[in-house]
Amino acid sequence: MDESTPIGQQDGDRDAVIDMMDHNIPADDISRFFAKKWKNLGCDICGESGTWVTLSDLDRYSVLASLAPDQRLAPVASRFQVALNVLCSNCGNLKLLAFGVIKTWLKENPAGE
Repeated sequence: MDESTPIGQQDGDRDAVIDMMDHNIPADDISRFFAKKWKNLGCDICGESGTWVTLSDLDRYSVLASLAPDQRLAPVASRFQVALNVLCSNCGNLKLLAFGVIKTWLKENPAGE
């Protein structure tokens, strides 16, 4: 993977994506990211605010397969995106946030600075 490939996106390398999942984002860092990046904290479905939670460690991430527009559905996709699952505890609205964007922001904005 070269430096221009976002964290969490590798072409045809499922093992690299699985390894990425071992790099868990600590809850404090997720909170820091939300505090800086999320401007509208209310749920867009139910309107409640303060209800967003990340799921347990086992359910915290999803791996999404991406297909090119001309590619047929196949058992193995050529691109993968790792996402952080964020859930509204009031209505069940589920958001998938790009793992790579969060990890890049955390790398550029370390805690304590």
